[in-house]
Amino acid sequence: MKAAVIDSLERGPRFADFTDPVVGDGEILVEVTAAGLHPIVRMLASGGHYGSQGTLPMIPGIDGTGQLPDGRAVYFGGVRPPYGPMAQRAAAGFVLPLPEGLDEVTAAAIVNPGVGAWLALTRRAALHPGETVLVLGATGVSGRIAVALAERLGAGRVIAAGRNQAVLDQLPAAAPATRPPWPRPRDRTASTSSSTTCGARRPRRPSRPSPAVAWRMPRPGSG
Repeated sequence: MKAAVIDSLERGPRFADFTDPVVGDGEILVEVTAAGLHPIVRMLASGGHYGSQGTLPMIPGIDGTGQLPDGRAVYFGGVRPPYGPMAQRAAAGFVLPLPEGLDEVTAAAIVNPGVGAWLALTRRAALHPGETVLVLGATGVSGRIAVALAERLGAGRVIAAGRNQAVLDQLPAAAPATRPPWPRPRDRTASTSSSTTCGARRPRRPSRPSPAVAWRMPRPGSG
């Protein structure tokens, strides 16, 4: 099969042939449509992340989207090294069906940063309705998702902090009438602060917003 292959940490991947994956217990073969090109993917591929396996050659990536043998569109992950999602096929450790209306390229790009934002609000902060949320780095992908999620989860006030004023201006304002009801959670031993005060200086140069990026598998014969 064709894949993005890394055979040296000193240079980027090349589009080349790679042995097809053999599906093991608990795995399922996926015909790949797109793979997420997240910051962690770049770090793992360069050997600069503590989770880097160091096995070469390898196919980069941690997650992606594709088609099951029965034609269903899915999001997938859990691919065993040295294989990865940036190939024609992948033996996935888990798959999740894509909701109707969500295209495969967008899904491949957005799940990783979306889950990061979700876990920060629901697990780390354990957000309660009516609380104030301060999102640092709100102009990145996870930050922008966190702003929207905090509003949807019932935050009384959401403060977005970032260095790119143009992106901050594009963030949606809260719409209390559209927030879904959220039942009061059980008591917990720790709670987040209900108010936050912060100050910031305007940078000399605005930073560029981080886009959600996906690598799309080239079609056969496209070069």
